[in-house]
Amino acid sequence: MHNVDPADSVDRIGRWCATGGLAVDGDWSRNELKEHVRDEHSMFRWLLEPMIGRCGCIIESAEYSEDDIVAKYLLQRR
Repeated sequence: MHNVDPADSVDRIGRWCATGGLAVDGDWSRNELKEHVRDEHSMFRWLLEPMIGRCGCIIESAEYSEDDIVAKYLLQRR
């Protein structure tokens, strides 16, 4: 989940990918983060949260990372 304005997404997501190391050493490498963004089809918050509601769930709680790149949701089925 990305909680960034699409106009800022290249810069913000690029900075997030740069937090990865050069090699896999317990955490994700820079290349793995780039691959994740490219292949896993991460969603923007303003698209994801309405989809959650449309599929019959409500967001009980949401936690967003400081960099607004990762979210953790607790959902409840209506």
